[in-house]
Amino acid sequence: MQKLLALSLLIGVTAAANAGYTLFVAETQSGSLGGNTAAYGGLQRYNFTIAGGAAMAGTGVAAAQLSDPSGLYYANNKLYVANRHGNTLGQGSVKAFDWDGANLSAVGTTVATSTSSSYTGFHGLTVASDGKVYVSTVNGGSRQFTPPGSPFPDTGGTSFYAAREAWISPNGAVLIESGIGGSVRVSDVSGNTFSNYTDFAIPGISAVHQLAYRDGALYCAGFNSWTVHRINLDANYKPVSSTQLFGLQQGIGVGFSPDGNEMYVSGHTTNRINRYVVGVDGNWYGNGVIATGHNMGYVAVIPTGTPQRISGRIALGGLVGTIHNSPMTVEVWNGPTLVQTINTTVGAGSTFEINPSETSGNRTLVFQTRAGLRKAVNVTLQPTPVSGMVVNMLNGDVDLSGEVDAADIDLVIANFGGSNTQSDVDGTQEVDAADIDLVIAYFGSVGG
Repeated sequence: MQKLLALSLLIGVTAAANAGYTLFVAETQSGSLGGNTAAYGGLQRYNFTIAGGAAMAGTGVAAAQLSDPSGLYYANNKLYVANRHGNTLGQGSVKAFDWDGANLSAVGTTVATSTSSSYTGFHGLTVASDGKVYVSTVNGGSRQFTPPGSPFPDTGGTSFYAAREAWISPNGAVLIESGIGGSVRVSDVSGNTFSNYTDFAIPGISAVHQLAYRDGALYCAGFNSWTVHRINLDANYKPVSSTQLFGLQQGIGVGFSPDGNEMYVSGHTTNRINRYVVGVDGNWYGNGVIATGHNMGYVAVIPTGTPQRISGRIALGGLVGTIHNSPMTVEVWNGPTLVQTINTTVGAGSTFEINPSETSGNRTLVFQTRAGLRKAVNVTLQPTPVSGMVVNMLNGDVDLSGEVDAADIDLVIANFGGSNTQSDVDGTQEVDAADIDLVIAYFGSVGG
């Protein structure tokens, strides 16, 4: 085995490792369906073992259990589903399905309803930390439903706004509603009182729908503008600025993997879910699509699965974009003896999750991934899941020979102008001069 680098980590001092997760998405036809219940959809389900990895179709919720679903939200071990009822006057409801860690209950419980024609067409929803449910309506703003009760009683809300989503801040003090225009409406909330609303304009967007929170900002898609945007919030959860991230045909629902490294944007009329992973530079890079075969509505992500015992991140020198989906091998060595070889892939955000067969003892893990020089890390294994391991790797070993040399430069030049993943050492999805410069910068380096 090659010379080990002098890096020693005690595995067992950090928090629990990441697990898999499930994405639910509503089958939602565009426009008003009225009483045409045969056109109502259900929920589709896709399972993931790691952000950026393969989407595996699972069993969702049948249309017969719902009434034209649109909005989704996960909280308190329940998946809440807002039903449009075809946007029929005087109808709207929210059902909650219990989540046992792997599956939803077969039958949902109705937690909110409306028979007022002012509040027809439930769309998006959110659940506050105190259990209050906020639901957007087609033309009557958003309503607040407060437990207990069966269903919860309507205890107030906003009015006269064509709302498509309601988002409540973590402190319960700010309600942000999206709508069919180019802005979001921001209201102060105190108990059952909604006041001091202002409209925050988002340049370049039209027909804002689902709002998804990530790292101090809200993300949303413009159905009519074919764009995806980030709304930056201040310390009080009020919008202060916005940024257009990229274009996307008729996006409507937005959600994130639990670690925030992969974004899912459902297409309302494109029959697919578009996937994006975040790069080191903060930009979002395309990661393919999930073909759903149906017009889609909003999305919700639920953690699930069994945690892998060791998780962490690859810090690849000079990486700008992303190396997600790159194959990675991890060798487990006990002194001079190779105990196990683990074949896996790098997740979004350069993350990894592995589960060595051994659960105790001092071992050496040797990491090898795309254009990264082999890196050896001394660890002490333990049975319980842990996270936070950072593996710092040098870059530029395109041919995986264990050394950055002239052969690596030749490979990058041979693939210049293309998108060959192995030669794209900076992860920007293009082989260009920056990749040549990066290999030259690490020229002569040898792996551990």
